[in-house]
Amino acid sequence: MIVVPLPRLVFPGLIITVLLLSFAARLYKLSSVPSVVSHDEIYYMVEAKTISLTGRDPSGLWQPSSLIPANTLFAELPGTIMSLAARLIPQNPLLAGRVTSAVMGTLLPLLLAGVVFELSKNKRLFLITFLIATVNPWIFQFSRMSFDSLFSLFFYFTGFYLLLRLTGFWKLLAAIPFILGFYQYQGLKVVFLPFVLIAALAVILQSNKNLFSKKLLPIWLFLLILSIFFVSQVIRITNQAAGERTNDIIFAHRADFRLAAGVQQQQSIENIFQKTFVNSYTMMARSAAQAYLGSFNPQQLFVNGEARRNPFSVWSLGILYLIDAPLLVFGLLALWREKRHKVLAITISLLILLGPLPSALQTNDIWIMFRSSLLFISLVLLSGYGLYAVTKLNRIFAIAIVALYVIFVTQFFYEYFFRYPIYGTEGKYFAERVLGEYVRRLPKSQKINVYADEKYFVFLEILLSANLITQDSVQQLQEAMQSGIYSLSNVRVDTTCFPVGIDWNSTTAVKDSSTAPCEGEQDVEQMKSLPKSAIASLLDSGAVFTLYNDQLCAQYSLGGSLFVRTDVFDFSKLSDEAFCRSFFITSEKE
Repeated sequence: MIVVPLPRLVFPGLIITVLLLSFAARLYKLSSVPSVVSHDEIYYMVEAKTISLTGRDPSGLWQPSSLIPANTLFAELPGTIMSLAARLIPQNPLLAGRVTSAVMGTLLPLLLAGVVFELSKNKRLFLITFLIATVNPWIFQFSRMSFDSLFSLFFYFTGFYLLLRLTGFWKLLAAIPFILGFYQYQGLKVVFLPFVLIAALAVILQSNKNLFSKKLLPIWLFLLILSIFFVSQVIRITNQAAGERTNDIIFAHRADFRLAAGVQQQQSIENIFQKTFVNSYTMMARSAAQAYLGSFNPQQLFVNGEARRNPFSVWSLGILYLIDAPLLVFGLLALWREKRHKVLAITISLLILLGPLPSALQTNDIWIMFRSSLLFISLVLLSGYGLYAVTKLNRIFAIAIVALYVIFVTQFFYEYFFRYPIYGTEGKYFAERVLGEYVRRLPKSQKINVYADEKYFVFLEILLSANLITQDSVQQLQEAMQSGIYSLSNVRVDTTCFPVGIDWNSTTAVKDSSTAPCEGEQDVEQMKSLPKSAIASLLDSGAVFTLYNDQLCAQYSLGGSLFVRTDVFDFSKLSDEAFCRSFFITSEKE
């Protein structure tokens, strides 16, 4: 009888158990929470769907192998990475669009812990980092959405881990995930080369070899390959339509800073130091410093998150837990005092300093939730070290800190699953999703004409939510994308008013509340006499979309306001009546 020592199984068994629980938590209600789907996510989900069907983007003009963005607003390959899930889960496009992030978000904490372990060789630190990252608010939330910043970070840290783990010339394989990460998110392209340099520095310091040692030849070759790649991409991007995104970089706005400096000089008493202290360069530096330091805003990090981005996050709580604040301070002090972890201290510190760089170099907006995402991941590593250092102190104190951490985690999950589904519906994103579900429930013989101010994204949202993108309809979708006439199956979306002479016997018209009135362009009196309803905001019951000749919801007794206090966000579980009474009001609220 062979007896396997229990301790050898306990540690990997614990890791596997946490991974399974983490993945289960990320799959829980994934089709309904978050309750909104942003326009960025919609684009990638639709692109993933069409790639899974045709190998091309929705227009049919772009292929992933081109390695340029199909749309200048988005990155090159997230849709391609998501296309496998779109192919495996064709009946639920929303779930398919989010499950790739769930997988990455489950594995990212393991990669982070792996990097920490390779630099410390400490199993306890590995486990604590893994657990802290698994329940981190930012990582958990982005594990359930389809935003490209998570994709880049996943591949960057995969490359980092492989660079540390592999030996000899096998280290060159780490270049593959780094290159994949470069094509995932435009905002993190700027940190690509510095991140690679930090990873290589960690390997060099860890090896404790002479810089010109033969054993370090793979690292120098690795750096050469990725440096050539980065320079070639910079040259390539400037010659592409996507190169317009470089206009958002602070250095491209020197004329604006020169103008601002001129205004300040005019408002100053004339002196010989005017142009020394107030010029385009000092104004540029001040702007960059403001954005850079804004990423470290304690209120956003630990208290309220980035409230302006409410559809993208649980903004009622911070990006990190409040308990992380003292752990970060304690972790920083303990890390630099521990001589055995000097390389880890240098690596984490450099990553923290690098993290806000994308926000600092942008002029159009800060968006720290995305652009400073590397900072948040780096702070998670430091917080993990802080908790590790605490566990080495008084046992009772350590247990108290861990218990307090569990309370904060529980509070976050309460906010996420019970409050966020409702307050996160602020804006139009949720109403667009409801409209897509409405279209799905109507018979195909009923035409839908939608008058909306953002016709492109509303059209894609409807197609995704109604699951209208199929092998049979994809050619029609390509024609619609190429012509700019957004029509497919029984759906048409435009920014112009409805044409005169609509056949109201077979047509439902939908008007966005923010679009201009259509009086004088159609038979308004006839529209007013038709059965009407409105998709309303869950927060103030204001009409977001008004439906004329509503053949689904107007038949039910609808109220003048909404009061949602039950979980109605999984539309597949609602009858037509329950769906209508949950999200529609009478048209008087228009």
